[in-house]
Amino acid sequence: MPMNLHQGCMKRLVEILATALPDLPVHSRMFVLMETPSPLAALDEAIPDKGGRGLA
Repeated sequence: MPMNLHQGCMKRLVEILATALPDLPVHSRMFVLMETPSPLAALDEAIPDKGGRGLA
């Protein structure tokens, strides 16, 4: 399901993901360990809660 996010929001999500990926704990080179706090938590904060194409 497409989210139809604003280009600025999409850019921010890509930046956050690029920063977080190297810090994700991985087991056996294939399983992402979902620890608390996860480096991916910042992605949730960047996605708007309401509206169609707004920025967070």
